[in-house]
Amino acid sequence: MSCDFPKTAEGNLALAFKLVHHLSDSLKDTHGRYDWTTENLSALRAFADSTQHPYTLKSYPPVGSNQKGAFLWDYVAYQQGTGILITAESEFDNLPGKLREDFDKLLYVHSPIKLFIFRMEKNLDKIARVVDDLTTHMDSCKTYSPADVYVLYCRTWRNNDQSSGDLAWLQQIGGKPMHRDVCGKGFVQVLPQKTPD
Repeated sequence: MSCDFPKTAEGNLALAFKLVHHLSDSLKDTHGRYDWTTENLSALRAFADSTQHPYTLKSYPPVGSNQKGAFLWDYVAYQQGTGILITAESEFDNLPGKLREDFDKLLYVHSPIKLFIFRMEKNLDKIARVVDDLTTHMDSCKTYSPADVYVLYCRTWRNNDQSSGDLAWLQQIGGKPMHRDVCGKGFVQVLPQKTPD
């Protein structure tokens, strides 16, 4: 059974918190780009298929595929007839330019939750510089959808006690979620142009 996406800013934020905690509980340490990507996509698909939310979500790329979407986003969870709920970018390289390039894709998508997963060695000063850089980079876009939540999720090695060493930050855009029905009576033909009689 499907239902509409959150109608409040608090609903978006609560969903983002659930996603972050799911990732923290699910993600395991990996070695190499392929395993890292596979682990991220599997955890995102598991959240989309879970009962932690009331939505009937489909994932892209689908289960069994490690294809990352080079053209648009690495991962989307969408509900037929409603739209994209979660958009994610997953960047293995930790160079500032590569991080900004992938994060930039999230600035222009319409989805209530925008997740950026990146990896860093467990050096809090370096991680803080990346978070500051991405926060500043958000100024490159001047228009945001109200109530959308941006999540920065930094994967690091597990702690000595085997608990998650990952770190996460949330930023919510002010305002109420805005979802609109289609306006008008459908498409209007504009070509070929009709000549006046």
